[in-house]
Amino acid sequence: MAFDNLRLAIESFNKRDPDLAAEVIETEHTIDYLKKEITAYLTNIRSKDLSAADIEKLGLFLQMVNDIERIGDHAENIAEHAAGEENHIVFISAEGMGELLVLSGIVVKALKIALEIFETGDGSRKPLVDELENEVDCLSEKCLKSHIERLKNGECDPRGTAVFTSMISDLERCSDHATNIVCVVR
Repeated sequence: MAFDNLRLAIESFNKRDPDLAAEVIETEHTIDYLKKEITAYLTNIRSKDLSAADIEKLGLFLQMVNDIERIGDHAENIAEHAAGEENHIVFISAEGMGELLVLSGIVVKALKIALEIFETGDGSRKPLVDELENEVDCLSEKCLKSHIERLKNGECDPRGTAVFTSMISDLERCSDHATNIVCVVR
């Protein structure tokens, strides 16, 4: 649900669609509720007589639930840029939007693979998630440098800076969460 919400948030941002953004924000309430309920359930299991290995795995599951919920939070942040009354997306240059599109594509790919790894228990593709996360880190830095150059050269409107940098941060954090999710699989 959080993964689908992130994809919808990115779509709402790219299309500048406040209706899609509102859908993302509404779904985030459900994600928050589910996190609370799943965490309570997992905490209740913790009180049972478990082996050390099971206790360790339970701790990883609790962290994963938190990581997934945080992806939902980042999706909400992205959607808020598309829905906000002071929408500064219009001030992001075409080049900047293109960079965000590429970055978001890599993040979505990393998350998709991470969730597949968790669902199947097949950790053989874990290095790919790490590679994609490193790619996201490098590209995020490159996007920021490119944006500064565009600002210096008068090629973009400074009013888009806050949204542009926030998008990069939210996407980069989602990539970090992808690497955390695969830690559950041994």
